Amino acid sequence: MVRGTEARDLWASMYADLSEEPPVKLGEILSRGEAQVMRLALLFALLDQSPAIGCPHLKAALSLWRYCEASAAFIFADNLLSPEAAIMIESLKNGPLTMSRVHDLFKRNATKAEIETAIAKTSS
Repeated sequence: MVRGTEARDLWASMYADLSEEPPVKLGEILSRGEAQVMRLALLFALLDQSPAIGCPHLKAALSLWRYCEASAAFIFADNLLSPEAAIMIESLKNGPLTMSRVHDLFKRNATKAEIETAIAKTSS
Protein backbone atom coordinates (compact mmCIF):
# COMPACT_ATOMS: atom_id res chain seq x y z
CA MET A 1 0.00 0.00 0.00
CA VAL A 2 1.30 3.45 -0.88
CA ARG A 3 0.39 6.97 0.17
CA GLY A 4 -1.21 9.26 -2.37
CA THR A 5 0.69 12.40 -3.40
CA GLU A 6 -1.36 14.74 -1.22
CA ALA A 7 -1.19 12.25 1.65
CA ARG A 8 2.62 12.23 1.39
CA ASP A 9 2.69 15.99 1.87
CA LEU A 10 0.24 15.80 4.76
CA TRP A 11 2.27 13.00 6.35
CA ALA A 12 5.45 15.08 6.10
CA SER A 13 3.75 17.91 7.98
CA MET A 14 2.36 15.56 10.66
CA TYR A 15 5.45 13.42 11.22
CA ALA A 16 7.60 15.77 13.31
CA ASP A 17 4.83 16.39 15.82
CA LEU A 18 3.96 12.69 16.05
CA SER A 19 7.53 11.53 16.50
CA GLU A 20 8.06 13.88 19.45
CA GLU A 21 7.61 11.74 22.54
CA PRO A 22 5.39 13.03 25.35
CA PRO A 23 7.26 13.83 28.57
CA VAL A 24 8.09 11.45 31.39
CA LYS A 25 6.05 8.29 31.88
CA LEU A 26 3.34 9.26 29.42
CA GLY A 27 6.01 8.96 26.74
CA GLU A 28 6.47 5.31 27.64
CA ILE A 29 2.75 4.70 27.23
CA LEU A 30 2.35 6.66 23.99
CA SER A 31 5.66 6.04 22.28
CA ARG A 32 5.88 5.61 18.51
CA GLY A 33 2.81 7.68 17.73
CA GLU A 34 3.90 8.06 14.12
CA ALA A 35 3.91 4.29 13.59
CA GLN A 36 0.52 3.90 15.26
CA VAL A 37 -1.04 6.67 13.15
CA MET A 38 0.29 5.13 9.93
CA ARG A 39 -1.07 1.71 10.91
CA LEU A 40 -4.47 3.24 11.62
CA ALA A 41 -4.41 5.13 8.30
CA LEU A 42 -3.60 1.86 6.53
CA LEU A 43 -6.56 0.15 8.21
CA PHE A 44 -8.88 3.00 7.23
CA ALA A 45 -7.67 2.82 3.61
CA LEU A 46 -8.19 -0.94 3.54
CA LEU A 47 -11.69 -0.56 4.98
CA ASP A 48 -12.42 1.96 2.19
CA GLN A 49 -11.02 -0.55 -0.33
CA SER A 50 -8.76 2.26 -1.49
CA PRO A 51 -5.66 1.51 -3.57
CA ALA A 52 -3.69 4.12 -1.58
CA ILE A 53 -3.69 5.86 1.78
CA GLY A 54 -5.28 9.26 1.27
CA CYS A 55 -5.60 12.45 3.28
CA PRO A 56 -8.97 11.43 4.77
CA HIS A 57 -7.39 8.22 6.09
CA LEU A 58 -4.48 10.11 7.66
CA LYS A 59 -6.78 12.73 9.18
CA ALA A 60 -9.05 10.07 10.65
CA ALA A 61 -6.05 8.17 12.02
CA LEU A 62 -4.64 11.34 13.58
CA SER A 63 -8.00 12.15 15.18
CA LEU A 64 -8.23 8.66 16.67
CA TRP A 65 -4.63 8.91 17.92
CA ARG A 66 -5.28 12.29 19.58
CA TYR A 67 -8.26 10.71 21.33
CA CYS A 68 -6.01 7.85 22.50
CA GLU A 69 -3.42 10.35 23.79
CA ALA A 70 -6.04 12.30 25.73
CA SER A 71 -7.52 9.08 27.13
CA ALA A 72 -4.14 7.80 28.28
CA ALA A 73 -3.32 11.13 29.91
CA PHE A 74 -6.66 11.04 31.75
CA ILE A 75 -6.55 7.36 32.74
CA PHE A 76 -2.96 7.35 33.93
CA ALA A 77 -2.83 10.90 35.35
CA ASP A 78 -2.38 9.73 38.96
CA ASN A 79 0.40 7.33 37.96
CA LEU A 80 2.28 9.95 35.97
CA LEU A 81 3.02 12.18 38.93
CA SER A 82 6.13 12.05 40.99
CA PRO A 83 5.54 10.54 44.45
CA GLU A 84 5.98 14.00 46.00
CA ALA A 85 3.40 15.59 43.68
CA ALA A 86 0.96 12.73 44.35
CA ILE A 87 1.30 13.26 48.12
CA MET A 88 0.65 16.98 47.73
CA ILE A 89 -2.40 16.48 45.51
CA GLU A 90 -3.86 14.00 47.96
CA SER A 91 -3.30 16.46 50.81
CA LEU A 92 -4.89 19.30 48.83
CA LYS A 93 -8.16 17.37 48.87
CA ASN A 94 -8.43 18.39 52.53
CA GLY A 95 -7.96 22.08 51.76
CA PRO A 96 -5.19 24.57 51.02
CA LEU A 97 -1.65 23.87 52.19
CA THR A 98 0.77 26.28 53.78
CA MET A 99 4.47 25.88 53.04
CA SER A 100 4.94 24.79 56.62
CA ARG A 101 2.39 22.02 56.10
CA VAL A 102 4.08 21.01 52.83
CA HIS A 103 7.40 20.64 54.67
CA ASP A 104 5.60 18.54 57.31
CA LEU A 105 4.20 16.24 54.59
CA PHE A 106 7.76 15.28 53.75
CA LYS A 107 8.82 15.05 57.38
CA ARG A 108 11.05 18.07 56.77
CA ASN A 109 13.37 15.87 54.66
CA ALA A 110 12.62 17.34 51.24
CA THR A 111 14.80 20.07 49.82
CA LYS A 112 13.36 23.37 48.65
CA ALA A 113 14.09 22.34 45.04
CA GLU A 114 12.23 19.03 45.46
CA ILE A 115 9.23 20.82 46.93
CA GLU A 116 9.22 23.46 44.19
CA THR A 117 9.39 20.73 41.54
CA ALA A 118 6.46 18.89 43.17
CA ILE A 119 4.46 22.15 43.35
CA ALA A 120 5.16 22.81 39.67
CA LYS A 121 3.95 19.31 38.75
CA THR A 122 0.74 19.67 40.74
CA SER A 123 -0.17 22.88 38.95
CA SER A 124 0.47 21.62 35.41
